[in-house]
Amino acid sequence: MKYNSRPHEDIGRSKGFFVPALIITAFSIEPPTVLIGLLLVDIGQTFGYSVGGMGQIRTISSLVSIITSLLMGALSVRYSHKSLLLAGLLTYIISAVGCGMSPSYGTMAFFFALTGLASAIVAPMTITLIGDFLPQQERSSAIGSIISSRSLSYLVASPVLGFIAGSWGWRMGFLGYLLPISLLSFLIASSILPSENREASLSKSRLQYLEGFKRVFSNHSAVACLLGTALSMAAWQGILFFSASFFRQHFLVSRNTTAIFVSVMAFCFMVSSYTSGHLTNKFGRKLLTVLGVFVFSLFTFAYTNLDTLWIALILTFLGGAFSGISYTAYNSLTLEQVPEFRGTMMSLSAASLGLGMALGSGLGGLIFLKYGWRPVGPSLGAIGIFASMIFYFLTKDPTQEKQVV
Repeated sequence: MKYNSRPHEDIGRSKGFFVPALIITAFSIEPPTVLIGLLLVDIGQTFGYSVGGMGQIRTISSLVSIITSLLMGALSVRYSHKSLLLAGLLTYIISAVGCGMSPSYGTMAFFFALTGLASAIVAPMTITLIGDFLPQQERSSAIGSIISSRSLSYLVASPVLGFIAGSWGWRMGFLGYLLPISLLSFLIASSILPSENREASLSKSRLQYLEGFKRVFSNHSAVACLLGTALSMAAWQGILFFSASFFRQHFLVSRNTTAIFVSVMAFCFMVSSYTSGHLTNKFGRKLLTVLGVFVFSLFTFAYTNLDTLWIALILTFLGGAFSGISYTAYNSLTLEQVPEFRGTMMSLSAASLGLGMALGSGLGGLIFLKYGWRPVGPSLGAIGIFASMIFYFLTKDPTQEKQVV
């Protein structure tokens, strides 16, 4: 017989609104990242800091996010996943107000660091709640919808924040865009998302904080998922983080044209991540993960060594598409690894994503400084190909495993 996790909780009358509520919640995760990338120069001028100095608030936020993800692995064992999600959304609200009213660099760094803390709570809990309340056959499509909504948020936030900042200044980006979206998400999540029943809550209260870690790290397939996630995310930075600068420096493409390229790539990611959610039940989580990671890594490997703009551009667009496929697939695969401790598993996955991003951007930057653009793609692409091998040889999809009765 096929693997069956514990029966999902009854979500009753909220079922028709459950996934849309999570989609809106996921939509609220991306704006802080978009805003700081778009308006970093303006914020730095306000506080008298260079772009490099002001950019360190993003570094601090990333470090806070990684640390919080590890802590969430323990907290999710004892506390309601909905309560944790609401705490994360409340932290977004506090951060938006604090950043928008910050009088100094120090306070700005503190309140922006809270976005890293909030993201480390909200992102894994949205997917964990899918595992808690939806039947297995509906989870992948829900995950695809949530991931594509984050990409849509990226596309929407860029022009809206540009308009708001141009009209009223960067502070209104936090107070006039991030704050309303965070408030709306909090209100919708608190009123629509179901809570655990009393029996489940009492069962959790008896668990030890480290019990989830023990179960995850004793599962070889789960550990392989975490390692594969980190390495594939490092490879993805070859396109996500470096492609815009590559096109501007290597092909002398203008800033505005490059922005269009990035938007198209984000659109490709959005469409494919949504589509992947509907293909997973047909082709399997593991197969789509391996295929997606392997193919986008090949494109990463190649594009920095091409001297024809349109070919390099097509490879980055296709890389975005196959990354979207893999992102939905390996989140679906990871969610099923340790069903009794999904919160811990997804929190550790979020930490792996953060570590992978840091590894890819840091390693790629060092290679570029020493050798130029050409080795950047092959180096990060090779890491991704290795990640696809880890997923292929070392992971298992528990939903496809047969057990002896």
